Amino acid sequence: MIKDWVEMDENYEFCFCLYPNDLVEIQSSKMQKPVLGLYKSSNASKASISMEHLSHYMLNEDELNFYKNEENKFIIESLGVKTLKVFRKKTISVLGEVKDAPKCKREGVGNKS
Repeated sequence: MIKDWVEMDENYEFCFCLYPNDLVEIQSSKMQKPVLGLYKSSNASKASISMEHLSHYMLNEDELNFYKNEENKFIIESLGVKTLKVFRKKTISVLGEVKDAPKCKREGVGNKS
């Protein structure tokens, strides 16, 4: 067991599953307000995620954690999730209405043997 990690037990509540291109709302301590983005991947060894900002235009200087890649998309590659002020899964309707994602059950993880 890695000694710096918190052991998850029955005292913790499961919040949501994340899949590539799921909509998430995040706010780091450096941001004035939360931003929406698309979840891309996780890095378990760093307890971080990668995500893409929904806008092609950076509107706030607070969001300087994002950088423009070769495809002109604003991304952040190593966002630590442990210290986020806001980390929520969202849904977006066909008309663009953003809401909190409904609760779901934790999915099992199988071992390859």
